[in-house]
Amino acid sequence: MQSRGVDAAYRRAVGKRIRVWRVLHERSQDELAVEAGVTRNFVSAIERGAQGLDAVRLRRLALAMDVSLGELLADPEPAGSPPTAGGDRRGSRNSR
Repeated sequence: MQSRGVDAAYRRAVGKRIRVWRVLHERSQDELAVEAGVTRNFVSAIERGAQGLDAVRLRRLALAMDVSLGELLADPEPAGSPPTAGGDRRGSRNSR
């Protein structure tokens, strides 16, 4: 089944976005876990793409990170495609 591979790639992409956000904001897995009401092992598994997320825990992580669900769930851009107009979200916040 090709969908399993696509699902696994999507889980890894979401986990990578969570990890990048956490590292950029200088937070440990423990800190994020406490704020989101999950375990550090769960955060680690999410970041590796080894664990799927249900809606409740995804919302808790998004709230703890102060990011939108849409930002966490956005499909990764296909390889070789140009960046989206407007750059990353951090840049657009500073220009408002």
